[in-house]
Amino acid sequence: MSQNRSLSTISSIPILLLFLAVNCLAQNNNNCASSFCGNVKISYPFRLTTAPKSCGHDGPGFELDCRSNQTIWAPKSSTRYIVQAINYETYFIRVADPALNPANFSSCPVYSNNYDSWPDIFSGFFDFNIPVSFMYCLSPVDSPNYAEGPFCGNMSGIFSNSSRIFSYLMLGKDVKVSDVEEGCSVYRVVWTSGLRGVRGGDSLKGIYDYLGYGVELSWYHAHCGDCERSDGYCGVEGSRITCKHYCKEDTPISQLSFKCESHLLVGLLFITVLISFRVLIHFEIVGMVTLGRILVTAAVLFCILIHFEIVGVVTLGKINYWGIIVGFYALIAFGALVALRFVIGFPILVGLVVRRWRRRHLAMDETIEEFLQGQNNLTPIKYTYSEIKKMTNNFNQRLGEGAYGTVYKGKLRSGPYVAVKIMGQSMPSEQEFISEVGTIGRIHHVNVVQLIGFSVEGSKCALVYEYLPNGSLDRYIFNQQGLEVTALRYEKMFEIALGVARGIDYLHRGCEMQILHFDIKPHNILLDEKFNPKVSDFGLAQLYPSDGGSFVNLSAGRGTMGYMAPEMFYKNVGGVSYKADVYSFGMLLMEMAGRRKNVNPFAEEEGQIYFPSWVYEQLSSGKEVEVKDATDEERRMVKKMVIVALWCIQMKPSDRPPMNKLVEMLESHAELQLPPKPFMAPREIADDHGTRGTPLL
Repeated sequence: MSQNRSLSTISSIPILLLFLAVNCLAQNNNNCASSFCGNVKISYPFRLTTAPKSCGHDGPGFELDCRSNQTIWAPKSSTRYIVQAINYETYFIRVADPALNPANFSSCPVYSNNYDSWPDIFSGFFDFNIPVSFMYCLSPVDSPNYAEGPFCGNMSGIFSNSSRIFSYLMLGKDVKVSDVEEGCSVYRVVWTSGLRGVRGGDSLKGIYDYLGYGVELSWYHAHCGDCERSDGYCGVEGSRITCKHYCKEDTPISQLSFKCESHLLVGLLFITVLISFRVLIHFEIVGMVTLGRILVTAAVLFCILIHFEIVGVVTLGKINYWGIIVGFYALIAFGALVALRFVIGFPILVGLVVRRWRRRHLAMDETIEEFLQGQNNLTPIKYTYSEIKKMTNNFNQRLGEGAYGTVYKGKLRSGPYVAVKIMGQSMPSEQEFISEVGTIGRIHHVNVVQLIGFSVEGSKCALVYEYLPNGSLDRYIFNQQGLEVTALRYEKMFEIALGVARGIDYLHRGCEMQILHFDIKPHNILLDEKFNPKVSDFGLAQLYPSDGGSFVNLSAGRGTMGYMAPEMFYKNVGGVSYKADVYSFGMLLMEMAGRRKNVNPFAEEEGQIYFPSWVYEQLSSGKEVEVKDATDEERRMVKKMVIVALWCIQMKPSDRPPMNKLVEMLESHAELQLPPKPFMAPREIADDHGTRGTPLL
């Protein structure tokens, strides 16, 4: 009786401690009431400089100052911004440069900002944030993308040798180095979220309206410290910040965290406790039976609390993390020793062999000379550079720009026309050339562009492709001005989408080595004379063993902004894999269905600025997507394309279907299920080295 009474007393202690902790927190919050500075509400995690430090987050950037009814934000000692608004439901703060006046087109920003201008805990990388580039030119520029504006730099420090300069502003998310006119230089970049709040444009007034609106930064990561310290994934669902813990089936047991929502870990814990309990009974250790029952009960209760989120993992970890970990591994050690001869030895041997094999086969540091020695097994023909010049009539007809090179029209002696890409000096390394030849040289598929040959003479490199007379898909999606192109019906757009899906699926599953493209976008989809699509431009592609690991190692993000998967720059989302191509295909598919850019600041309705969010709200509320001049069958096709695209652009790679499943969905006549709403808000972008199409910073 007394023993049961003691157990009851001990079991009540955690409840008492939890009650006291909640009570203390409630008393502490009463001393930190919300306040206002002008129209801005100040509440946790922000605080005024006059409030106690305990009323706000202790990280940098959460202390605000109120001067003349203006809220001042000083994320770093050398910067001061005006706070325009704080949204505590979506975890955004909107700030503007103090010197910018939307009504004064001569006003200049004080700060040139990028993602290093704010503390790491604040995230500014979102689809609605775009850069405004301040630049000077040594001669006038006649371009619709350049708006003449004030010069905001140091005249004496830069233009000592020039009597006159011309100053311009340029707005754009997809601005590349090649878009900057010759003789022009960018000297300042200011980010804005004006796409969400005002009606601007490429004119000087429109740009200043955007700048006056300010830039929105997310601070939800301030609530993620405990979650990340417990190896959790922190995210936002609606207006609620969540912390989840996952264990993957292929994770080695030695790397499994005890704080995981996984049937594998729960099963291991439960089986280990039962084995220990059986051993204690077998050896008839006095008093251990009762202890075994307590351990079993505690383990089951612990798993239930975590699985159903009755008590947060972080709270449990703070209370008894180390005690439980020590007990858990002490129990599992006995089972490991029993199975040592039969279980551990053989897997370790196999693991070492596989690891050595993967290292040897994934090494891709060969030089071009070493690569060419083994090119006899490839189909493409090796041409001399003089043959390339004859083929293109001395580079007479220029078709456009490709990745790291210029494309010219040519003709083979046998008659067929070809497209010849001359690799420029901007090619970052020999590896890019090796990647494109080695990748596309082994591909034979109706929906992948065919590499006919190549040429290498010193620093002169060229690739010879089949010629596709109808050009790239972006000309037919976005109705670019000045281009006389045939308007494609939605039925043909659907056929093109299905062909692209089959081509990417072939890259992922149809070759001995898995081919990851990493740059799927409309510009890289070419159309032949019958408008059959072909995936092209393999400058960023990578080869991986088809039976290798799930994730790939990249030193930097790859692709074009607007089509890059979140995991390219947001490590907590998941590892980089073939699902990155799935995401890019989804963004492409969404633009094909909408016949517009996914981000359009000039949309007729404010809700349509970011097309994927708008179309999801339409479908989830039971409305149909409006399609002009289309038959009922074409409307059905467009709806199918949109739903498939929404599946592709899910935030977590594990939620995106593989390409073969997407092909089945597009070919199916059944009604497709609407996926969860995609949440695309990566916290920070990786270093831009190695990427293509990133904004100028």
